[in-house]
Amino acid sequence: MSSPDVTGASMNIAQLYAALVPFQDTIAGSLTIPASAITDWTDVHALLVAALAEQRLAIIGITSFPAGPTGNFIRYQGQAALFPWTGDGQSVLAVTATFTVDQAGAPQLLVRAEVQTTDGSWRLADSLSGLARTDLGNVLFGAGLFLLTTQPVTVSDFSATVQPFIGFRGSLNTSGPFAIGQLLLPTPQSRLVEGSVDLAQGAMPVITLAPAGGAPITIAGIAFEFGAQLSSRYLQLPYYDPADPNRTTITTPTSSADLLATLAFGVGAPLQLSLSVLPSSDFYTLGVSQAAKPITSWSELDSLTGGIDLGALIPAEVPAAITMHLRKLELSLYFPEASALPTVNSISFDVMMDVGDWALLPNDILTVQHVGALMTVLFNPDGSPYAIGQLYSDFTIVEELEMTAALSIPQLLFTAGLQPGITVSVESLMASVMDKLTGHAYAPPIEMDISRLEMSVDVLNRSFGFGTDIDTDWTLAFGEANGGALITLSFQGIT
Repeated sequence: MSSPDVTGASMNIAQLYAALVPFQDTIAGSLTIPASAITDWTDVHALLVAALAEQRLAIIGITSFPAGPTGNFIRYQGQAALFPWTGDGQSVLAVTATFTVDQAGAPQLLVRAEVQTTDGSWRLADSLSGLARTDLGNVLFGAGLFLLTTQPVTVSDFSATVQPFIGFRGSLNTSGPFAIGQLLLPTPQSRLVEGSVDLAQGAMPVITLAPAGGAPITIAGIAFEFGAQLSSRYLQLPYYDPADPNRTTITTPTSSADLLATLAFGVGAPLQLSLSVLPSSDFYTLGVSQAAKPITSWSELDSLTGGIDLGALIPAEVPAAITMHLRKLELSLYFPEASALPTVNSISFDVMMDVGDWALLPNDILTVQHVGALMTVLFNPDGSPYAIGQLYSDFTIVEELEMTAALSIPQLLFTAGLQPGITVSVESLMASVMDKLTGHAYAPPIEMDISRLEMSVDVLNRSFGFGTDIDTDWTLAFGEANGGALITLSFQGIT
């Protein structure tokens, strides 16, 4: 079977209809178009190759074939499974395929494929291979629509423009993995997700589905708007294979099913917080780990803390912040039952403050420019909030000593230590420190390296502790006999 001779030429809608007729089987009630037969229909060919099983459009159950074009379109209605599949049991979709001709005379195709479910038990894995063992495999939908298109298209069913080649919009069923969404996704709009499906990246489809709507929900006095998101993708990770040193990365599939909460406060864009619904548990974390949201003052967080002024926990010795950024926000939630809103066990904040040049030791030995504040709001049995926290900073003592420090508040326990993996030459450290303090350098008699340096100070009780590991290769000889040492002691380190 082949198409009429339209090679290299643009066509009008009548010519497109004439080219489609040979692909019709009016007795069987089917339309079958192999990609290999329409290589000159560039856009339609690309869609069939990228999205459809056996690279062909195969629609069955057509009860009425078009007698000709209607305006600028030709439409077929029937049923099809559409997508590549392994095994048995693929869902059959209700399909409407609409062919058109664009202004350049190129054929275009738009396929609507609707999920046929009456009990809300359809899954993406019922139509798309490669999802069975992913987080998306058992997510249930009450309704779903695939939109296959050769060009960007705007349709009323989708809130955003659908890009080639596959879009999907579905209504989640708040059972199975999303059972905790019974009260967090209370409206039909809040259960809608939409986005793209890419079948060309590997055995597992790459899927990105974002909220198409939301519902206002208040938890612990904080106003959120909840929706849902689903994704599957491939990650490229560092990899070492001794049998193949040239291979430095490995590609692995990953997936997630999440509740997504929008939180508006202060100035600027709202935050997007996510909660992974798998694995199923009574305890979940709703949070954003890389927020980088500017805040003008601690008071902007008052609506999230039950009225506690977190800025009041900062010791007076810390210089006033020039700028502040919220870097992390997490809520620890407890779901005693799916039919009730969760309770909040704690709310954690990570705020980075630019404090200018804070000189902790003289002569540029220790100066800090940025101080972070890790604050946690907890709740008493009666529901009243209280807060604890700590300050932290990465800093350098002179040029050689890179350390990380923390100050717990309100307990005022100070701890500091070398950053992981850092070693420091005692000679270069002492030379630099003594030169800055006295103007004279100092060198120890043997070569030594500091591999661990820890200190702690209880500010309120005026007590402190100190520990270090010094690596060295120091040999001492005791006595001589026959031109050699009687006893030799070798020191590999000092603790």
